[in-house]
This record gives sequence, C-alpha cells and structure tokens, in this order.
Amino acid sequence: MLHIFSFFSGGLEAVTYTDVLQCTIMLLGGVVLSALAFDKVGGVEALWDKFGTVAITAANMTSNTTMRNMSDYSNTTSNAGCYSMTPYWPNMFRPASDPEYPWIGLWVALPIIGIWYWCTDQVIVQRVLGAKNIVHAKGGTIFAGFLKVLPMWLMVMPGMISRVLFPDSVGCTDPETCKQACGNELGCTNEAYPKLVTNILPVGMVGLMMAVMLAAVMSSLSSVYNSSSTIFTIDIWQKFIRKQASEWEKVIVGRIVVCILVVLGLLWLPLIDKGGGGRLFKYIQTIQMLLGAPVMAVFSVGILWHRANETGGLAGLVIGVILGMSRFIAEYIHPTPACNEEDVRPAFASMNFMYFGIILFSVTVAVIVAASLVRDAIPLEDLAGLTWKTLHDKKKPDSEPNHADEHELSPRQETDSMMPKESNSKVLWVTANGDGENVSTIENGRLTDSAGAEDVLHQTRKEKITLNCGTACLLFTLAVVWIYYR
Repeated sequence: MLHIFSFFSGGLEAVTYTDVLQCTIMLLGGVVLSALAFDKVGGVEALWDKFGTVAITAANMTSNTTMRNMSDYSNTTSNAGCYSMTPYWPNMFRPASDPEYPWIGLWVALPIIGIWYWCTDQVIVQRVLGAKNIVHAKGGTIFAGFLKVLPMWLMVMPGMISRVLFPDSVGCTDPETCKQACGNELGCTNEAYPKLVTNILPVGMVGLMMAVMLAAVMSSLSSVYNSSSTIFTIDIWQKFIRKQASEWEKVIVGRIVVCILVVLGLLWLPLIDKGGGGRLFKYIQTIQMLLGAPVMAVFSVGILWHRANETGGLAGLVIGVILGMSRFIAEYIHPTPACNEEDVRPAFASMNFMYFGIILFSVTVAVIVAASLVRDAIPLEDLAGLTWKTLHDKKKPDSEPNHADEHELSPRQETDSMMPKESNSKVLWVTANGDGENVSTIENGRLTDSAGAEDVLHQTRKEKITLNCGTACLLFTLAVVWIYYR
C-alpha cells in the first residue's frame, strides 16, 4: 500500500526516480550477497565441481523411482530419477529433445519473447519515450543491456550455490523431504535465494537484502501500474467512454485502475501457486510466451511487410490470444503430474512452452498475412516512416488515411483530441522519420511544428560514435558469455 501511495503522487516521474533508487539498492545488495556466497562455496570453479557432485548424488538417491513418459526433469524424464537435475545443467545449448530449454527454442522462441518485452511492451517503451532526447533513450537502452548481463552472477549462480549449501531443502530429492522443507511437494527451488539471504548474511545485511527484494517487487509493480492505468485511461476511457474527460477526471480514473489491479493481483496469487508450483520462473516465462508471441507477430509483420493492414493485425491478434489462452487453460485442466506419476496429458498441454511459442507465433503470422490479403492495402503515403519499405519516406503534413471510415478520426485529429487542453509546459511529440525532420510540439493542447524541437532527435558525431561503441561492447560481452557457457 505504501508503494501505491507513492505512485499516486507523481505518475511516471515518480516511478522513474524510484526505479533509479531501487536499481541502485538492488545492485548493491546483489553484489554483496554474490560475493559472500562465492566466498562461502569456494569460488566459481569450486561451485562447478560441487554442483556437479550434487547433481550426481541426487540422481543416485532417486534412481529407483524412475518412470517413463514424464514431463520434465523435475518430475522424471530420465533414468536419473525423480527430482534429479538435467545432465545438461552446465550447458545453454541443449539437445532439441531437452524437455526444459531445447536449443531450437533458445534460438527461435527466446528472441520472440525477448524482442516483444524489450521493444514493444508498454512498461519498457514508456521509459524510452520519457527520455530527454534520443541520445538519452539509446544510452539508457545500452546501459539496460549491460545490467541484463549481471543476473548470471547475481541471480543464477547464487541460486546454484544455494542448492550446494542446502542440499536437504533447496536440493530436496523426494516429495516428503520437499514438503517438510518448504511445504511444496514439487520442489523448493523457489526458496533458493531467500534461503541464501537468511543464512549467510549478517543480521544488518539481511535487512538490506530484504529491502532489495522488496525494491524489485515495487519496481515491477510501479511499471505495471503506471503502464496499465495509462493504457486504460487514454485508449479506452477517453476514446470510448468519456471523450471530453477533463485532466482531473483522467487522473482519478487512472488511480482507480491501479486499485483494481492490486485487487486482481491478490486474487491471482492462488492460481500462480497452483500453476507455478516449484517452478515459478518457468511459469512466468510460459505466461509471457503465450501472451507475447501474438503481439510480437503483429508488430513484426506490420513493420516488415507494408501490405499488412488493420484487418490482418486484428485477426491475427485475436486468433493468437485465443490459442494462447487455450493453452493456459489446458495447463490448469491438465496440471503437471506429481513425482512418480505417469504423464498422460495431451500434447497440446504437455508440449514444451518454447516450441508452443514458435507454433503460436507462426500461426499468428499466417493469419495476419491471409486476412491482410483479403482487404485492400493501405496506401504507401499513409505508411511513411512506419514500415521497413517506407522508413525514409516523407510524410505529408496534412495527409489523412483515405482508407479510414468517415466516422473515424484521422491520426492527427485523434492525437489532438487526446492532448490536454491546458498545459503548463511544452511536451515534445516526436513523429520520427529517421532523420528528425518532422518533429512537432504540443502547445496549448494543439500539435504544431517547431524547428527547435528537432534537438530531440539530433545526435552529434561524438554521441553517435559513443553509442555505437557502447553497442559493440555490449554485443561482444554477450558473445563471450554465450561462447564460454555454451
């Protein structure tokens, strides 16, 4: 509730400042915990040796409880037995038959969900659009990329250390032991990080790490609350319910939406506990794949193929969401079998979530293409700067889509109607064609051209070189990590 009140006070600006503070706290706490954890286990090389020993020990302890046709290693899929770890635990490139993270899914499905989240999700895009200028936006994106590399050493390896240090709880090997250790028969991997915090940190540091984990939750909540309330207020309330809503009314509506989201989140917790079981991270990835693949398909086709239109995008999105929700419901109707139970689920429910994501993405693309070909194409002059083919085309200042129905607002009219009637400051509204020429400024609720606003998209030669070097360094770092941990 404290975070809800802080969100109410400042909207995106408050979220931005709190995110910076929370990021600093999380990095500090994560680095301290990782350093102490590595010291406790004896270093990276010792971790690799001891973790491999734990895996072999777990396999030997459960070798007499094997069954065939099980769903994943956490239940039993190999001769290693129940609750044993995959023999490919040190590798990121696993066989195509791997039940958890096959290499095909890693190379095909992971980019789908990754690009969807980092390039199209409202939570991330809102941060980029809130940047001072394009240099800050690009620089922040590159910096976020470097931060995203750190979880390998701040989250993944500390989790492995926790399994080594607490084999009887985090590394439990049978339902009874797991039930006693954490109350979950499917496993105690969700307890790995908290267990590490409460057992190897001094008393004062435990409080710091609790603040770190709370900060992580608050950061995620603030992003979701702010983005969701913005989408509902602007795209639904102002567009379809109250077109002449005042600024104060929109603020009130946004805050009410936040309260509703809090209640829905609390009501959803039992479903997460049932569906996630002992594999919370995999559950989150599955949900993102089911919801993100159709959205990513719409964006991809819309950008890369100028022939796509509204009909195709809507049809593809509807079909994709229906298929994704069907799979989501099927997983609840046919839950993952417990240890020592045969997996009799239909293929639709038991298929690896990455493979299903690839199929879902492909089906959505096919529907978009087919539905788009049924209707007339959008004139190229209306797509200036919006697709790969028309990226560098110049948009006519007063052009309106001639394919729109008479009762629909043109993009400029719709934008004007959504802008505040009174504003104490100028808001830069960027209509980017790739070179920063067509930039406009919103003054007194109206969209007007302004030569001075071109600074938003302007980059000096030094800034371009710096950003390109940062991107190259990030790609090189990722390549080294991938090759080393292949």
